[in-house]
Amino acid sequence: MQKVYSHENLFQVSNLKQLLEQQGIDCLLRNDQLRGGAGELAPGDVWPELWVLDDSRKAEAIKLIDKVELANDTDTWICNECGESNHASFEHCWKCRNEPRL
Repeated sequence: MQKVYSHENLFQVSNLKQLLEQQGIDCLLRNDQLRGGAGELAPGDVWPELWVLDDSRKAEAIKLIDKVELANDTDTWICNECGESNHASFEHCWKCRNEPRL
């Protein structure tokens, strides 16, 4: 088991966990309950972490995470199905649920 990602935002880490699981990469979310320790513990120690269970899939997981983070650097994308404008962090169109981002 190896850590592939950590971020202060639990929602972001949870979304990446779901993305990896959709791609068949088993993973585990850790430190998701440590937010209450902020102030008592170092900030980085309470950030949620994403760990892959199969070490051989670590590189694949990191590649997917990097792809998502690169896509998040843009402002919006347009759905090919319905033409709706979507925030870059959306994996599917919020209106019609089409247009996978991967």
